[in-house]
Amino acid sequence: GYVILVGRGANFITAHLPNVFHIRLTAPLPKRIERVQKLNSLTSEEATKFIRDEDRSRNRYSKEHFHKSVDEALAYDLVLNTDRISFSDAVELIKVGARRYFDRIRDQH
Repeated sequence: GYVILVGRGANFITAHLPNVFHIRLTAPLPKRIERVQKLNSLTSEEATKFIRDEDRSRNRYSKEHFHKSVDEALAYDLVLNTDRISFSDAVELIKVGARRYFDRIRDQH
């Protein structure tokens, strides 16, 4: 069936599977701080600490278990900056990218 995996290392674990489309959503730190503040009712300082701690933890986990950085652009098929692209546009880009990717895989078999 169809599955969406979200989590630390999912893109590295599935890197060699031919039927997987890897996506990364990113944004500049100020935008991330703003979003975390709103979502979690935090102060700017609390949100900044939360993000920095999470980023360090993600990077440490990826390096320890996969010897890779989460920031490696080549580990993804599509990387979107959600500060420059709206969420609705990101959804459309993901849909189009995934459809084309899976159509190409299907046509190769």
